[in-house]
Amino acid sequence: AVKETFAGIAQAAGHSDAAKAWDSALRDGFVPDTAAKPSAGGPALAAGNALVAAMADAPAPSKDALEVVFTADSKVYDGRYINNGWQQEAPDSITKIVWDNAALVGIKTLRALGLPEKDLAVYDETRLLKLTVNGVERYFPILPAPGHSQNSISISMGYGQEDCGKVGGGNDGTGTGFNVFPLRTGATDYVATGATVEIVDEAVEIRPGQKMKAYPLALTQEHHSMEGRALMRDGTYDEFKGEHAKAAAGHHGKSAFQARGMDSHIPPNIPVYRGQDFDFENTHQWGMTIDLNTCLGCSACSVACQSENNIPIVGKEQVIIGREMHWIRLDRYFAPNTKEVTRDDKTHEWVNDDVDLDNPQMLPQPVACQHCEAAPCETVCPVNATVHNEEGLNTMAYNRCIGTRYCANNCPYKARRFNFFDYNKRPLDQLYRGPLSDKDETGMRESQKLQRNPNVTVRMRGVIEKCTYCVQRLQEAKIRRKQIARDEPSKLAVPDGAVKTACQAACPTEAIVFGDLRDDNSAVSKSKHSIRNYDLLSYLGIRPRTSYLARIKNPNPEVPGAEQIGTVTAKHH
Repeated sequence: AVKETFAGIAQAAGHSDAAKAWDSALRDGFVPDTAAKPSAGGPALAAGNALVAAMADAPAPSKDALEVVFTADSKVYDGRYINNGWQQEAPDSITKIVWDNAALVGIKTLRALGLPEKDLAVYDETRLLKLTVNGVERYFPILPAPGHSQNSISISMGYGQEDCGKVGGGNDGTGTGFNVFPLRTGATDYVATGATVEIVDEAVEIRPGQKMKAYPLALTQEHHSMEGRALMRDGTYDEFKGEHAKAAAGHHGKSAFQARGMDSHIPPNIPVYRGQDFDFENTHQWGMTIDLNTCLGCSACSVACQSENNIPIVGKEQVIIGREMHWIRLDRYFAPNTKEVTRDDKTHEWVNDDVDLDNPQMLPQPVACQHCEAAPCETVCPVNATVHNEEGLNTMAYNRCIGTRYCANNCPYKARRFNFFDYNKRPLDQLYRGPLSDKDETGMRESQKLQRNPNVTVRMRGVIEKCTYCVQRLQEAKIRRKQIARDEPSKLAVPDGAVKTACQAACPTEAIVFGDLRDDNSAVSKSKHSIRNYDLLSYLGIRPRTSYLARIKNPNPEVPGAEQIGTVTAKHH
């Protein structure tokens, strides 16, 4: 049957000898001249033109006739990656939602619809709305979205699937997220207009056999929070030029990007615990910089780290209670555009009448273990499970860890994760089963074992884990250099660029730079000497090996609101 089908394809492609074409296809792996013919301008342009045409012909949305935009999801695209647990648990770059989709609605639109202010940010009991469009009614959880267009709702596609496997959902229709496809028609593939909404005040059947008044959403932004401190740094191009001028004139003080928040007025620290004495002449000294100017907040580094280091997914229920295991997280901050920022001293809420939540700036910041030279986690560990090595890495001896979590409490960056369950051995729906459960169900299957990176320990229940600068890759690079240096001892040192951490290799914008700090010519050393370089929470005096480069903006002054761009941290800190 396959050969008969192929013979017809080969004949249509102009091949007279089907048997010869068959042999050639098996050898080459493809059949020439059988590719699908693109439409005029290409498929992407054709889709874009259809979207533009649909939006041009649509009436202007209003409170009583809203616009609904159907978007591709950042995690599962159009639904094809629904069974990829890494993707499902990677927080959306902007909303920070995992394991679900939701109806994204602007703040002013929600207020116009009568949603109480107290319900705008309650995610474990998210209010539902009934959306009616194209004559079809569906229920969706509401997710307030700063910066979203007014009188418009965005819903990502690909969720609410049935019969799609263990991760994506079950065959009873109670799978992951909500199905948006019934709302679409051939004429409204991308945008539907004339939609009406109603805030739900009583229990409704959101899925077959599942009734509820509010729906829990898992958002990670408030987990492991460091807010209230000077975390991000941004500035304008004019400010950047001024710092360059200071440097050229021999100014040796802190740059404006370093001296903000607590760092601006606290005197130099003289710590009692000075940390380690490192051999900068004979031993590698590893360090990292992250450029906030180029970071997109895309979470590629987080997923790459998860793959490289055997980090488990924990499921929506565990994420809701703050137990996600990612070693590197992408914090996201919304900053309102306002000239005068004022907060209530007690509630810490904005009290300005002109705070603009419809057009905020969004600031992403990756945070992992900073590998502090005077690490506060090391001083409180009762069993010496977290220690420094001679190359400046803050390492973990998992077989010594007894799970006190003192180190996690003492970490100002909240970058340590605790194994509450044997995530790597048990299915997510069996986490709470007891120790005498059937081992055939809870034991690790062969396919799961093959998925693991054999160079990295699979951690067990009851231990703390965190970023290691991909120490397995460092060891591999040093072993290769030792093989080379058998005949040439001078080549023992790992050269710059010979080893990359998983997050660095996956970063699409090359925002992460890693290398040997003792080499003044290495990329990381040059990055550390940048005027934009600053340490996160520097005033604590713990000397982190990971530092950040401040975000510099140079907007066109003719653009409305240009005077606000690049001034967030100067005003907020």
